[in-house]
Amino acid sequence: MSVGSKLALLVLILPIILILIAFTVVIYYFGSSLDAKAILDVTSTVISLVLVDLLVWERLRDSLSKKLRYLHKNVLYKLYNDFGYRNYLFYTQENSKRHAGEIQCKRDDLEMHGKFLGLISLYPPQLLARIDEFLALHTTFYRKFQEVRGLAEKKLGISLNRQEGGILWQELGFESETPSGFDPDQEKPYRETAKKLLKEQPLLITETKNLHETLKEETKKIYEKLEAFFKRNTLRLEPEPTFQGYSPYG
Repeated sequence: MSVGSKLALLVLILPIILILIAFTVVIYYFGSSLDAKAILDVTSTVISLVLVDLLVWERLRDSLSKKLRYLHKNVLYKLYNDFGYRNYLFYTQENSKRHAGEIQCKRDDLEMHGKFLGLISLYPPQLLARIDEFLALHTTFYRKFQEVRGLAEKKLGISLNRQEGGILWQELGFESETPSGFDPDQEKPYRETAKKLLKEQPLLITETKNLHETLKEETKKIYEKLEAFFKRNTLRLEPEPTFQGYSPYG
């Protein structure tokens, strides 16, 4: 159910049903003792209550729409982008910590500002719990990953960059990387190091790969949960178009 439908159910449909039930009860039990004027007054009161409820719902619907659009622009869409980017393996430690920290801040913003009337969540169900699970998993994975990386760098005697690391991670069985651009002789030390690590640290490598696969699955679930929420509430799935003014110089 979209958040707009939840608001209509809470503020419009249920109150109108209650008003009509109350009107029916009054007419059923007291209709015989009411004159025409009294019945007209009761009917007028019911109509007034319904009209007031419609007015309140319309105002709240506008407020809800504005708040949802604000959260989508400033928090939800940014999370959508965060979880659409899955190459966590090759972050530096500083970037990884910053990335996780930014997700934590957005999660906290949703917890603090993501309710309307204190009842309607302006984000997918269970999203906060999913993000908490992702962050805990990310911390555990990256600790293991750094351990593998440290052992590899110790054997190689260098600090691995993305290009060099790609050869090593591919050989360890994590995931395919783009071609390194190295010739076979240049790649040989990294492949030999990977073989040594697989032989010397099989448990560590297996645990790290399993964590990475679980992390990718959790990332996918959060991404799909946000995507479904956007579609259900007619929120954009693409970046906002940027206006480029006319320039006589092209």
